[in-house]
Amino acid sequence: MSLKTAVDNIGAWAVTGVTTNYGMQAPASLTDTKLPALVVELAGGRQPGLATVPLDVNLAGGRAQVVLNHLLVYRSASLDRPETMTYGTLALVDNYLAKVKADWTLSAALLEPLAILDIQLVGYSRFVAVKFIHKWVLKV
Repeated sequence: MSLKTAVDNIGAWAVTGVTTNYGMQAPASLTDTKLPALVVELAGGRQPGLATVPLDVNLAGGRAQVVLNHLLVYRSASLDRPETMTYGTLALVDNYLAKVKADWTLSAALLEPLAILDIQLVGYSRFVAVKFIHKWVLKV
């Protein structure tokens, strides 16, 4: 399967409590009324208010190992609200992890179950998000 198929499949996820899953197509203006939202973060693009990260791809033995970020953007950044994870955010993280468990291979787009390498709370210029760092293994 292709990287595009895997990204399309994760972009189709419905996660309880998440308003919209944008995949890689976040709108130019992401407001609190559109949150919480899921956004795939890959190299070569820039999401509104989000930083770009390099796409880490390692090819070996006809397999591509891809490391990318999946963001759960849950509120806009504000000086009067520190970047902390709230109790409500923990419920969103639980719902996200339940979805991962239910679709480990992104509808068979991955050769191996996806691995979450890290979960981080991140503050961008305009948003606060939970970043799930994924490792995907695809056939080349």
